[in-house]
Amino acid sequence: VVLATPVGLFRGILSLAAPALAPGVVVIDVGSTKARVVADLEPLVPPPGAFVGCHPIAGSERRGVSAARADLFGGAVCIITPTAKTPPDVAARVGQTWEALGMAVHAMAPEVHDRFLAEVSHLPHVVASALVRAIGGEAEPFVGPGWADTTRVASGDAALWRDILMSTAAEVAAALERFQGTLAAFRSALRQGDAAKVELL
Repeated sequence: VVLATPVGLFRGILSLAAPALAPGVVVIDVGSTKARVVADLEPLVPPPGAFVGCHPIAGSERRGVSAARADLFGGAVCIITPTAKTPPDVAARVGQTWEALGMAVHAMAPEVHDRFLAEVSHLPHVVASALVRAIGGEAEPFVGPGWADTTRVASGDAALWRDILMSTAAEVAAALERFQGTLAAFRSALRQGDAAKVELL
């Protein structure tokens, strides 16, 4: 069973579905956050079944059937987050499923996943959204390809991203603090006219 809705809906859906699950069923998800998802969903799958958190890192800011592509998973990475409660054969089966779709599979703890993805996925989304809000209206007619490349992810579904960011709020806040430190260093160097420092940053 694959859960492929926004992460904020997972618990409610699986709670309703749990009584109808076949014995030994394996439930996975495709959400972008893992620690809270695993903590919420793992207890809902009755033994001998199991839940394994999964994050196929593929796709774009688009969503729904209209955004489907036959090559979506080929050559991409999938992270799986088995826990001490996950039977090893189930974790292996889940990994093999993603590998059969052409993905490179990495296993890690849910908390490690969230720390890494806060830096390389969730922080960039926040930064892109902030950048869109920072542009002056008079400058908008002059944006070029670089602007589109930098801000593309900001057009993602707002409700979906709300759930992602709230699910990893502490990790994203920490990543933002580090990012703000770098921005402050840039601002300081620019105000001081320190070209060498700007180049190094």
